Amino acid sequence: MNRLLQRYGGGELEAAILEVLQLEGPAPHPNSVLLALEKRREQRRQPPLVHTHLPKHVLDKDQPVRPARLAPYDKLKDQTDDND
Repeated sequence: MNRLLQRYGGGELEAAILEVLQLEGPAPHPNSVLLALEKRREQRRQPPLVHTHLPKHVLDKDQPVRPARLAPYDKLKDQTDDND
């Protein structure tokens, strides 16, 4: 249930639990709450939640890319070829 709370938020989880408690049948189960959450998400026409877990070494490699300096290329363009 904690994982569902983190993924869907408190309001959605509460609404899904209340929906499941209103159903007649066996005792509520976390799977039925998950089904209610997914049904509510589909009714709102939202895309599925995709949980990604990347290892720390991959996250550490995620650094901003610094653009290359273009001034050296401008100097090359301005030079003339002495062989002509």
